[in-house]
Amino acid sequence: MKFNWTSDEATTLGISFTNNEKDTVLKNILPKLQNFKNCLKSWHHRKLTLIGKNTVLKTFALPKLIYVLTVLPNPPNDVINDIKSAIFNFIWDGKPDKIKRTQLIQSVENGGIQLTNIDSFLNAVKCSWVKRYLDNTNTSKWKLFYQKILKKYGDSLLFECNISNTILHEIADENIFLSDVLSAWSDVTHNLETQTSSKTILWNNKDITSNNKTFFYKDWFERSIKYVDQLYDYRIKDFYSFDNICYIYGIPSNNFLKYYTLIKSIPIHIKSEINTNNTPCTQTTFVENILGRKNKINKIL
Repeated sequence: MKFNWTSDEATTLGISFTNNEKDTVLKNILPKLQNFKNCLKSWHHRKLTLIGKNTVLKTFALPKLIYVLTVLPNPPNDVINDIKSAIFNFIWDGKPDKIKRTQLIQSVENGGIQLTNIDSFLNAVKCSWVKRYLDNTNTSKWKLFYQKILKKYGDSLLFECNISNTILHEIADENIFLSDVLSAWSDVTHNLETQTSSKTILWNNKDITSNNKTFFYKDWFERSIKYVDQLYDYRIKDFYSFDNICYIYGIPSNNFLKYYTLIKSIPIHIKSEINTNNTPCTQTTFVENILGRKNKINKIL
């Protein structure tokens, strides 16, 4: 099949694409940013309370940015800072802040007005793609592109892992948008779940490394080896011998070095806590909670 490639920009579904990814982001976000500022400016001279201004921001202004922030890689930091400046100039009528920004974003019960935190907002719209990707009823073709990249890390397993920056950089070399989604997901889920250490995932875990690289043994994962405690013998309070691992999981006998490199790389604090937290974890994971929701995903995130 022959394709006629163009060197000019192309537009589809409201997004203009160019040969340069950075130019594509800026070309689409800057006009929307100007519309965002113009919307705030049109309300600037009205005598509104802080709560009223927050309502204007959420109802009329931010929706102008949602689409481009959702479907494109994150804009540069100077653009994000420009959005923040526009928000607080509107809130305080161009004057210095009178209340700490960290306080304004708090809930009403905690003394804030639930002002939108742009960093959290950006994370939420990016994380909304996780539900779309993991939803088995969604058979969209775009998922094939991401599956090709993620399969070397266990595909959907990666969304349960303690992802390292090294993995994010590796993925960014292939697809910046996917790296942004994973980075946002990592930020949102960091320290969110109180799972026991015995249920620490072995693979793609930034706390379990050798030569600054995380582990993922695809053939072991396919044998249902996923958690640290699956390699641990609670009877002797130590990891299984390699012979036992071969017997239990059918690991090939030539994997001797792979096994001992792995268990030697598990840090002391994880090993010591296995003995004190050896109750099986039955908590519903955050991934399962998100997949079980039919609406208000962004608000939860």
